[in-house]
Amino acid sequence: MSFEEVYRKHYGDVFRFIYSKVRDYNDALDLTSEVFTKALKGFAGFKGLSSVKTWLFRIAINVMNDYWRYRNRHLPLLPAPYSEEADDLDNPLLSKEDDYEEETEEPDFAVPLDAFRRAYYSLPDPYREVLYLFYVEKMTYREIAEATGVSVGTVKSRLNRAKRKLKALLKEKGK
Repeated sequence: MSFEEVYRKHYGDVFRFIYSKVRDYNDALDLTSEVFTKALKGFAGFKGLSSVKTWLFRIAINVMNDYWRYRNRHLPLLPAPYSEEADDLDNPLLSKEDDYEEETEEPDFAVPLDAFRRAYYSLPDPYREVLYLFYVEKMTYREIAEATGVSVGTVKSRLNRAKRKLKALLKEKGK
């Protein structure tokens, strides 16, 4: 597979993942460009020990970690990445086209989107990360472990805790 094919196939996924973390469209574009620049530099040395997607997400996580370190050190007075005023029309998370059919079953309970977003963005970053990679990117435990640099057991534990915490937050908001 050529790098151009990798770029075309995975750009949207990487961008959506980064945008879900930084919640700023322009920063997400810049960081996504940085991810693919680093990936291009390392593409010749990619040995295929993991999937290309996992490798790109590992790069993306490292780039975002650098971004947050810089931002926290140099820009401590800027607002948090989540804002209730975020423009939903420009939210690329809401426009993802999936290759699978939508579920037709109704969920056990319905939660207003605003309440879900507030609860989701109040979770610690490692919890949001595994939820996103598992449910949105459809990555396996092993792929998530490789992308995040933790063990499969840690991924399972974080996912379980994240779901419990999210459920508790949503119940709390519903009262």
